[in-house]
Formats: sequence, structure tokens, C-alpha cells
Amino acid sequence: MRYFKKIVKESIGVLLMCTVITMFSGMALSSADEMLAAIPFLILILPAQNDVIGDMCQVLVGRMTSHLYIGLVPARLSFTPRVKTDFLALFTSLALSIGAMLVINVFLALASGIAFGNFFLVLFVVICTAFSLFVIMAFMLYLGAIYIFRHNKDPNNFLIPITTSLIDTLSPVLTIVFMLLLL
Repeated sequence: MRYFKKIVKESIGVLLMCTVITMFSGMALSSADEMLAAIPFLILILPAQNDVIGDMCQVLVGRMTSHLYIGLVPARLSFTPRVKTDFLALFTSLALSIGAMLVINVFLALASGIAFGNFFLVLFVVICTAFSLFVIMAFMLYLGAIYIFRHNKDPNNFLIPITTSLIDTLSPVLTIVFMLLLL
């Protein structure tokens, strides 16, 4: 029962914060509805992009938490070989996943007649968004896992829900920023 209360206590604040963060995602998307409507392929790819980046970040949180509990990674900012290997492996997995996601979505768009707009621009925006968001999130999650672990809390209880909300918010925001910079 004590463990149950601990999880509930740690989760309530995080879930409220996630609700607030997610509201910004809706505001960002609604502010760029005309731009997104002009490039329907982006609307097709945004959910898959969020999922791929989110999945990689969730794996990173899980690995960092396990490493901290087992003692394979010190609870301080230190880019050990284990941390570097995890980041590189997940970055490589992200690249392969984004490539597969793009190929699948191109075929879906062609089969359903969805317009690409400037295909290479959209491709560049998706790649820039995915990799820059992963790097930003990986660094934030690494610092967050260490900080939370040092305060005798379970990083999974905090970082997994926050990661999902931040990805859902930052992915469309970065996509819009890259579109504005490149248009």
C-alpha cells in the first residue's frame, strides 16, 4: 500500500503539469492551421513523427533509470561510455525509424492522393524536427533523470508522462518553426 501511495503522490502533480503542457500543443497547431492545410502531407506525418520521437525518448528514460538504479551510470552529469552508447544507439534507431516512417507515409500519401507540397522541403523539415527534438529531449531527460534520482524519486514516474506531453507540444512547434524559417 505504501508503494501505491508513493506512485499516486508522485503522479498527480506530473499529470496536472502534462495537461497544461498539452494545451500548448493545441494552441500551436491551431495557430498554424493554414500552413498545415497547405501541406497535407505534414498533417499525415505529424502523428507518426511524434510517436517515433516519443518512443525513442521513452526508451532512453527507461535505460537511464535502470542504469541509475543498477549503478552503471553515476548520479551526476557524466557522459560515460554507457551513456554515449545509449544516445548513439537510440539516435541510429531514430534515423532508421524516421526513414521507414517517411517511406511508409509517402506510399500512404500516394495511395490516398494526399498532396506533398514541396516534397524536399517537407522531408527536410521532418528530418530537422526529428533530430533536433531528439537531441534536445535526450539532454533534458538525462539531466532530469539524474536530478530526480538524486532526490530519491523514481524518474520513470515523472519523466515518462512529461516526455509524452513535451513531444506532443514541441514536435508541432518545431515543425512550424522550421517551416517558417524555410518558406
